[in-house]
Amino acid sequence: MTLTHAELINADTNAVVVQCQFNPNEVAISKSNQWGAEKSTGTSLPDVHFKGEGASSLTLTLIFDSYERRADVREQTKKVLSLMSGSVEETDAQHHKHQRPPHVMFTWGKFSTFPAVITQVGQKFTLFLENGLPARATLSVTLQEVPKKAAKKRQQGQNPTSRAAGASRVRVVQMGDTIDLIAADELGDAGAWRRVAETNNLEDPRRLTPGQALLIPAEL
Repeated sequence: MTLTHAELINADTNAVVVQCQFNPNEVAISKSNQWGAEKSTGTSLPDVHFKGEGASSLTLTLIFDSYERRADVREQTKKVLSLMSGSVEETDAQHHKHQRPPHVMFTWGKFSTFPAVITQVGQKFTLFLENGLPARATLSVTLQEVPKKAAKKRQQGQNPTSRAAGASRVRVVQMGDTIDLIAADELGDAGAWRRVAETNNLEDPRRLTPGQALLIPAEL
């Protein structure tokens, strides 16, 4: 049975940045909403009001090993660290340019996470070659979900030359997405799911995979 390795993908380019030598033993996902406390008359307890939905976060422990190759393991770990640099240029509504790190996704076979940014990396070296070069590293990686508005902006800004004829933009499937919901969101009509399925040659439109890129047909 072939082992499927986990990967970190640059969600802006859909390119695999690094593949893990050892899959993580567990993946921890957390999510919390925002609440605000306000004074309430007649009681010492404050009223608590919902302030908004919080972003999901993901914590991974990844192990990289280069001992058999007698190589510096930092050749691999620096690829993860590079995903924290402000290498992507964007223009806001006021036409101001600013830099941000690339959006990433963690995939492991059919398991895939939400688009996110890496907010923290802790690196620990646990094995060294005779010449002192590190040959094994454990990385603790924290990812935070990108707001859907930012993810959608990225998807719409992808290179139009990569689109199929008749497609107006690209939509990356996120957890919880169904083809009818995508059709309603992108085309304003849930019944347009057949056009989405035909544009992407989907054999089973009911089975979508998070991280899957779908071409959205031009509106009629």
